[in-house]
Amino acid sequence: MTIHDIMHEQTHKLYFQCCSFFLLSELKLAIVTLAVHKLHRIPELAAIMASITDESSRQDRIDAGLPFFKQCVQMHENGQDDDGCEAMNYALMKKIKECKLMTLQQVQLEHVGTHPDNREKHMLVGIDVQDLLMKFAKKGYNPDIWKALALAIPFGPAGQEWRDANERLVQKSDGLLPAINGDMLSIVCGRGSHGTAALRAGKFGCKSVYSELADSKGMVSKTKLLDLQSSLREPFDNGCWYQVLPGELELQCPGLFALLSRLGNASNSSFRMQTTLQYCNRIHELATGSTNPNWDMIQKVASHGVPDDMIQHMQKLCSFVKAWGGGSSGSILKDLEAYEKTLQVRRKLAPEHLDALAKLEKQMLEYGRFVSVTQSRVAHTLHVY
Repeated sequence: MTIHDIMHEQTHKLYFQCCSFFLLSELKLAIVTLAVHKLHRIPELAAIMASITDESSRQDRIDAGLPFFKQCVQMHENGQDDDGCEAMNYALMKKIKECKLMTLQQVQLEHVGTHPDNREKHMLVGIDVQDLLMKFAKKGYNPDIWKALALAIPFGPAGQEWRDANERLVQKSDGLLPAINGDMLSIVCGRGSHGTAALRAGKFGCKSVYSELADSKGMVSKTKLLDLQSSLREPFDNGCWYQVLPGELELQCPGLFALLSRLGNASNSSFRMQTTLQYCNRIHELATGSTNPNWDMIQKVASHGVPDDMIQHMQKLCSFVKAWGGGSSGSILKDLEAYEKTLQVRRKLAPEHLDALAKLEKQMLEYGRFVSVTQSRVAHTLHVY
């Protein structure tokens, strides 16, 4: 099933008739709109949608879109969203707005964290945050291209776990992320998470990997940043704008927020693309969801929302995860993830190298477990997993 599959035969005829009248971008929106309208023909859903008003309770608004949201998540997990990430992203955001589930809020940076499922549960990568801060210092802050999506933190154990996860993340970052107080958080980000963390680093300080942004103690200097880029004063003083969804929506439709973040980041080149390990983590998550993984299907699903230049490498990453993911617990990937978060320089893992590792016999890696590497006259001992 795809979004196209739920449209009637006459809809396809209308689509071809539209080709001579619409620009390409308008066609895409028209196709998805027709698909959403088809879903509205479900009697129960149509009746619920008709009753939604500004005075409707939060739960009523969630109930209005829940069947559609669950279907989209299921389609994505089954590799059936063949219309593409842009089409599904549009359909989901349109439904969210129709159900009046989104509010636009300006939030101070100390009240914004990262959702635990962000970037395939990696949340944040310290060097990515540092790179983005340097990008802000060079190019400035432009609120017109700032697109951030967040969840309001719900009451109860789930909300507390979100707060605790942010504190644990900072503790394991080797100082590359700014300190955070979980009790002060009110929202957690998906889209815009690394950008928010970079601005938090600029406002509150942390270890700096760039000397031009550092004070005499090697910490990010807010004074230096503002001297370099006065446009940063706006987010530092007044916070940033976020499209905020109720946290209860994610609790009732697990995976929706991760899907929205994944789809949004796929078309957002202004901030940060995923790392190779984050793609591997996504593949591992898909593989552990089945007792008998279908690796061809896993490769297909994992490729959705992935930049074109990365899709060609997904088979190599699948081979690596299959051979060296660390079993159902993903122990090896977790060790690699922890190491990646502490890196102070960019080290990009090439899919070709991971594919080569996947082809090695495990016995071959039992020898020479530690390898000495010299870079910039500094000798480092790297653990080979």
